[in-house]
Amino acid sequence: VFLVLYFPFSKIPLVRSIDLFAERWLYAPSIGLAMIGGYCAWIFWKRYHKIAILTFAVITTAYVLVLVPRIAVWQNETTLGESMVRDAPHAVTAHTFLAMNRMKYDRVQDAADIIGEGFKITNRHIPLYYIAADVAMDMGRLELAELSIKEAQILGREPLGDMAMADVLARQHRFQ
Repeated sequence: VFLVLYFPFSKIPLVRSIDLFAERWLYAPSIGLAMIGGYCAWIFWKRYHKIAILTFAVITTAYVLVLVPRIAVWQNETTLGESMVRDAPHAVTAHTFLAMNRMKYDRVQDAADIIGEGFKITNRHIPLYYIAADVAMDMGRLELAELSIKEAQILGREPLGDMAMADVLARQHRFQ
């Protein structure tokens, strides 16, 4: 049971690509490892009291030095997106997230550049096509927006695609 929790379930899309398992499957082994570590620390404490305090202080300091800068990443969506792209430069979801963030703050050209980087990673990520269509619409390039949506719909039909296509057609005055 302990080892089953380490199987790569987090990458199995079960329901419309929603990650149902994620890292939550690693919590149970982590609790067990923490209990083992705690027991070893307790034994160490009983035998070598001063060395145990020093070891605890060093470990705590190391955690603080690592965690405080990582917490700053979560200040807002912009710092989170930039951190995602920096830490995982080959993750198309990170590029999609950051491009959406750039669009939220009307930084259309930045979003377009990020989308270009995302397409260099893969051309099979549907949300990237939709954000590309959004960028194209903001730039007034309706034909490119329509093409992006059609490409996304080839990869998988979603209600978002129909709504985006309706928006493009309305902007092109093709209401029928």
